[in-house]
Amino acid sequence: MGSVPLSDYVQLVSTIVTAIATAVLAWFGGVQIWAERSKRRSEQRSADARLSAAAFELRKPLVDWILRSQEKGWSVNSAQEALKEAAGILPRLAQGLLADTPAASPSIAARVRTAYAYCQSAAVKFDSYLGQYHAATQAQLHGVDADAAHLADTGLLSDGRENLRGCCNELERVIDPALLAEAKRLGAWRTV
Repeated sequence: MGSVPLSDYVQLVSTIVTAIATAVLAWFGGVQIWAERSKRRSEQRSADARLSAAAFELRKPLVDWILRSQEKGWSVNSAQEALKEAAGILPRLAQGLLADTPAASPSIAARVRTAYAYCQSAAVKFDSYLGQYHAATQAQLHGVDADAAHLADTGLLSDGRENLRGCCNELERVIDPALLAEAKRLGAWRTV
């Protein structure tokens, strides 16, 4: 056997060290990717849980209001209450949209956006009705039309209530299934 030149040993050692370094870097990169995915899943679960709790809390007074409005029927006072109810919910939904939907699972984020849109639509309809009623009342006061106050489109009120019902339904889909099942089991759940 002949002797192997030193340069061949150096080349071999260099190749082995490079291969080991590449393997270590690949392993480290894999660990980093795994850690980031784990972190993202944890953030997503946390955001989903916060949105679930918020949806549970927002939904109850909304359901109560919808059921009361169905029992009482529509009046100018109930239209004002409806606008106040929608206006009270919108900031809390917006807060969830800004704070938690970026980290939430896509389906939960979509449901919160839809609930917000339903609530916003309801507020617009209630406000529109009240604007029509105010204009008609002013016309009646100025003697333009004795029956003008009755011309306000009450269909806007029913449509607005249906939008709030849609908001409720979307919020229900945001709530964690285990929490929803427990609330139903305990009789702490009303449907609209």
